[in-house]
Amino acid sequence: MNQSFLLRRRATYGSVVQIGLKKMNNGKDDYSVATFRRLYDFSGEELAQIRQFADGFKEQVRMMLQQRAAVNETQHDDGCDYGSGNVEVLPVNGNAKFNYGQPLDGEREALPA
Repeated sequence: MNQSFLLRRRATYGSVVQIGLKKMNNGKDDYSVATFRRLYDFSGEELAQIRQFADGFKEQVRMMLQQRAAVNETQHDDGCDYGSGNVEVLPVNGNAKFNYGQPLDGEREALPA
């Protein structure tokens, strides 16, 4: 369908298109093939009104996608399960040891799960 609009150099909102299904059979299975038929081309004032409506719809979709991207960014998991409080996961310099807050003694205390 888009190819026919490209060949005619028209936007997809510039025409009314009927979409149908044609029953086909390949010998053992029945299936349907989509059919497209141009019913009407908009022109003049009608085309201007349709273009205005389509542009408004595009803007709504653009805003929705931006909101979705912002929400996804705030919910992004960086893969680190340690808090950023007093726990230092990686040493600041190359000579330091890892620090996990309080010392663990596996022989005397139960290790955290």
